[in-house]
Amino acid sequence: MAEGSIKLRHEGWLTRLRARMGFDVPEHLESSLLQLQYEQLGARAPFVYLAVATVAFAAASGDGGPFSWLYHIALPGFFLMMGTARGIVWYRRRKRGHQVATESFKRHTRNAVFFAILSSLVGAFWTMEAYYATVAARQVLAPIFLFMIIFAGTICVINLPWIVIPTVITGLTWPTMAMIASDDTSIRSLGLCFGIIAVMMVFLTLRQFSDTIASLQLRADLRKLAETDALTGLANRRAFEQKYDDIIRGEGNDPSVDLVMIDLDGFKKANDEYGHAAGDAILRQVSDRLQILCPDAICISRIGGDEFVLMQNHVSNEEFGLEEDAAMRKALSLPYIYDGRTITIGASLGRASNAKHGTDLQQLLKFADRRLYRDKNRDISSGIKL
Repeated sequence: MAEGSIKLRHEGWLTRLRARMGFDVPEHLESSLLQLQYEQLGARAPFVYLAVATVAFAAASGDGGPFSWLYHIALPGFFLMMGTARGIVWYRRRKRGHQVATESFKRHTRNAVFFAILSSLVGAFWTMEAYYATVAARQVLAPIFLFMIIFAGTICVINLPWIVIPTVITGLTWPTMAMIASDDTSIRSLGLCFGIIAVMMVFLTLRQFSDTIASLQLRADLRKLAETDALTGLANRRAFEQKYDDIIRGEGNDPSVDLVMIDLDGFKKANDEYGHAAGDAILRQVSDRLQILCPDAICISRIGGDEFVLMQNHVSNEEFGLEEDAAMRKALSLPYIYDGRTITIGASLGRASNAKHGTDLQQLLKFADRRLYRDKNRDISSGIKL
C-alpha cells in the first residue's frame, strides 16, 4: 500500500513537472499556445541573436592575454555568424506574418532548441578556457559575458521552458561551479550570485509559462461562454455565423454546405402546460438527439427559443437529403420524458444549400425558413407530423 502511494505521488509530481515544462499542454490550448509562442519568437529572436553577436564581439575584444585564434577569431566568429544568420531568418519569418502551421512551428522550435544548447555549450567552453587561462579580472568578465547571453535568451524564449532550462543548465552550470570553487572570496561570492539568479530564471520561466497557460485557458473559457448556448451546450447564433464565414473564406476546402433549419411544433403549448423547466428539458433532449443523429455535422446551433440550425457537408443527391430530413423529423417527434411524464411534440425542417441557393448566409437562412414553414403546414394530427 505504501509503495503504491509513493508511486502515485511520484507520478503526480512527474505529471506536474511535464505540464510546467510544456510537454503536456491541454489539446484544446495547443494551437493558441503555439501561435503565441511563435509570435513572441518572431518579435524577440532577431534582437536576442543580435545581442549574442554583440556580446561575443565585446567578449573577444576584452579577452586578455596573448592573441589567440580560438579566443579572438574562431569562437567569437562562430557566435557572430550564427547570431547574424539566425537573426535574419527570424526577421524574415516575422515579415512573412504570424500565421504558421503547427508542424512548421514545431520544426522551428526544434531548431531553436538545437541552436540554444549548441550556443550555451560553446559559450561555456569559451568561458571555462578564458576563466582558467586569464588574469583574475578576466575570470569575472568571461562568466559575465556568458551570463548576459543566456539571460537575454531567457527573456526571448521565456514561454518556451523546454528551451530555457536546458540552455541555463548547459551554459551556466560549469562556469558557476568553477567560480564557487575559487579561492578568491569575491569571485566565489559572484559565482554564488550567478547560481541563485540562474535558479530564479528557471523558476521565473516555469511561473511565466504556468501563467500563460492559465491566461489561455481563461480566454478559451470566455470564448466558449460567448459562443455557446448556455442551456443546450450547442453553438449559439454568433458561433454558427462565424463557422460559416470560416468555411466560405477557407482556402483549399470545398465551401459547399447544406443548412437544415429545425422548428419544434407544439413546443409552446408543452412549455405552457408543463412549465418552463419541462421546456428546458425538452430543448436539452433535442440537442442530445441532434448530436447523436448527426455526429459528422460541421456545426449544430440553437439560434432561437425552439429553433435549431444544422450545418453539414453538401448532399448532392436530393433524394438522400429528403430521407435524412425525414429521419430527423421522426427522431425529434419521439416522446420526451420529463419528471416521469411523457411529452409529445413534432418538428418541421427546411433545407437550403449554398451550392444551389447562393452563398449569402442570411439569404440561405430565409430560404430554409420558407421551406420550414411549408413543411409546418402539412397535415398535423395530435401535434405529431403524419
